[in-house]
Amino acid sequence: MGSWLSLFLQLVIPAIESLVAVKTKKALNSVHFEVDGRQKQLGMSATFFENACPSLPETKNGDREKSWPEKLLNFSLEHGEEIGQLVRSCTTPASDAPHFDRARFLEQKALQQQSILENRKTLFQLAAQRREITLKLPEVHKILDHWPLRLFPSQLLESSGDRAPLPLKIFLAPPQINGDRPTSSTDPTPDLELSLAQGLREFLSRHYPLHGANRPTEFLGGAWESKRFHSESSIKALYGLLKSEPCTILESEIDGDFLTFRLAYWGLESATYYYQTVFSFSYRQFLQESAKNRALKWRDTCQKLKALGKSPKEIKKLGGENCKNLSLLEETEILKQAGVDLDQLDLSYTTSEKDWQNLAQFLKLCHCLVAGWIADIYYFTYADRWPLLPELLPQLMADCADPDLLELPVAATVTIYRDLLAVVGDRRPYWMPELALNLAWSLTHFPDRAWARAEVEFSVRTWLQLRQREAPHTLPDALERMSEALTREDRPYLETLKRCLTQLGDREAVATVEGWLARLGELTIAPETTVPRWDRLSLMGTLEPTCGKVAAIAIAPDGETLYSCGEDRIVEIWNLDRHGDGQLQGTLKGHSGGILTLTLSGDGRILASSDRSKNRSYIKVWHLETGKLLWTLFGHKKDILCLALTPDGQTLASGSHKIKLWDLKTGEATRTLFGHRQWVRALVFTPDGRHPISASDDGTVKVWDAIAGTLKYTLNGHQGSVRTLAVSPDGKTLVSGSADRTIAIWDLQTGRRVRTIAVHDRPICSVAIAADGQTLISASEDKMIKICNIETGEILNSLDTRTEGVSVLAISASSRLLATGSPDRTLKIWQFL
Repeated sequence: MGSWLSLFLQLVIPAIESLVAVKTKKALNSVHFEVDGRQKQLGMSATFFENACPSLPETKNGDREKSWPEKLLNFSLEHGEEIGQLVRSCTTPASDAPHFDRARFLEQKALQQQSILENRKTLFQLAAQRREITLKLPEVHKILDHWPLRLFPSQLLESSGDRAPLPLKIFLAPPQINGDRPTSSTDPTPDLELSLAQGLREFLSRHYPLHGANRPTEFLGGAWESKRFHSESSIKALYGLLKSEPCTILESEIDGDFLTFRLAYWGLESATYYYQTVFSFSYRQFLQESAKNRALKWRDTCQKLKALGKSPKEIKKLGGENCKNLSLLEETEILKQAGVDLDQLDLSYTTSEKDWQNLAQFLKLCHCLVAGWIADIYYFTYADRWPLLPELLPQLMADCADPDLLELPVAATVTIYRDLLAVVGDRRPYWMPELALNLAWSLTHFPDRAWARAEVEFSVRTWLQLRQREAPHTLPDALERMSEALTREDRPYLETLKRCLTQLGDREAVATVEGWLARLGELTIAPETTVPRWDRLSLMGTLEPTCGKVAAIAIAPDGETLYSCGEDRIVEIWNLDRHGDGQLQGTLKGHSGGILTLTLSGDGRILASSDRSKNRSYIKVWHLETGKLLWTLFGHKKDILCLALTPDGQTLASGSHKIKLWDLKTGEATRTLFGHRQWVRALVFTPDGRHPISASDDGTVKVWDAIAGTLKYTLNGHQGSVRTLAVSPDGKTLVSGSADRTIAIWDLQTGRRVRTIAVHDRPICSVAIAADGQTLISASEDKMIKICNIETGEILNSLDTRTEGVSVLAISASSRLLATGSPDRTLKIWQFL
């Protein structure tokens, strides 16, 4: 299969690169640099809408209410010039100024992002408007005469809903080979249409699920009328009524012995569709080579059977058509050595179902690769979601082909995504370092980490160039030059950089970045609007989970998603919009008992949860981007009351009467830590992931060495059960909350108790430390939330929640949002103003 895969990749790369260069770039420019054309188009849409719907409601003043197209048209007319000026100002390079102006740089960077977001918002609005008027077009019935799908346009348009970005629709127009098998085949031909559809369906539902939060795709298998429609007329008819929906069509057609694979695609508001042949090959030659390769393998097997004393008759019986093909192969070799022109002879190998299965596997691999590339391109362009396919390639190759061929699609994928980065980054040059780092993170999943390292180096060099600094080509030298230009605004970039370097195994570079993060955490924060006001806490909304009493919660790093669990057997996923009107976005199911706790990795990709079952306690480990259950871990006989993940999501700690450390790459327990005399109630990791810290009903806190599996030291001082822990972002300070109603502040470098904060009247339930490392938030059974200065113990704010008490709390990475869970089965979302 290697030669066929190599040929496919050689031909498909130019086609995908052309799509990226043409369709993606046009999509990014469509609103800002074609304003006049858009105004004309909206004007015509508005005219048609008025003709189609002449009776529009009137306002209280008797004036007719403006229609949707009119409002959109007026928006473009009123703000078109402002948008143009905004884009022109955003694309002015920083190097134009003789001296680097950081304030101006940050302003322009923010404007670039605002420009892109407004662009996308307008595209989504235009798509919604187009969807409303499409089915009112007078020529709809004529188009339906040439409609290539089994579903009506209304069914497809209604399925989109109000999601942003819109899910990518993927249609499969499979090849029709049934009844067209060579006469030399001894077995029935598999139904390639069903086999291909099922393979693509499993791939997309597992990794790009329709109801997923990040990269939803809607696979419409079986929708295509393959026997009636193919080629340009069908694509044009489809585009005519579905141009408001991002769509991909993977089309294969048989012409004699050849199978031709074509790709059609359009994104949001594409002026036209992209349609191109990406690959054409002789499927019969593929089958012949497959049979020949089986004959070659049979030759080795024959030798082994002869060595075992098997007779020729027995070998022939075991070999079946392989024996015939081997005889033909050996005769062909003799004729070739004699100089006979083999093209003049009828030398056809006998194909079997195995050869057709190989063809089906090859086609599945090709379709999954293209579908993954297109989905990643679409979501990187319209939602800044980093590519997912690099993470999936190793397993995809293992499932569909020889894993040794992995380097071929890896090189193709890197080529395609680098082109995509160049096009997307061209519209936001100030954001190129972040975009490149996102791509680097995706590439860290390849066995060869050189691809990812190259993107990290490019990102760092670009970061320096934007700040008018010398940009050395080697990473150590480039990192050295970064130090002098860092400010607090660079923390998000440094966190992502650290994550990539950790995955690359560059310990020296990781230590350098960790030092910077610690240094930035010690800087004095200027009193500006980006800093939360701890004395101004406002309730944004109340959520009512169905999981019963809330046991644990976690906020995703981007602050847009909340995870909660409780007495029920599900983890609930909430979408937090800027108004605090959280909506239940989905659930994770699979537990056999009530869920006791959950934890989230620092990168927001991995979630672990434990349940209470009849005989023992289990841990479920989930990959959040796909919703896939990675592991079910068992090793504790008693309830697992607490969990903690390292920031990189590679190691999990679980606590019951003992503590276990798990390697999430293998799902195996690597260490068991003994030392507590009673239940372990809380677990956290230090930011470097090297030290798990545990708290117990025995009143002690223990700091462990994860690598050695040894106890570093025990912290004593509480007079009751220690229920909750939190570590500062710089890893220097530990906070513990106890049933003795006190909060202890510890110096993790010395193990010394720095101070005790006593601000609650009942046992402490939960504590958290804000991003500044100086602010403590605590919750207690006294129904109060207290916000204190860690260094002084001063109360900055005190809030009566007026519930049965606050059992759990979590603060977002930005320290803007606070979530609290209560025994009264409510979740509250608060905002620091």
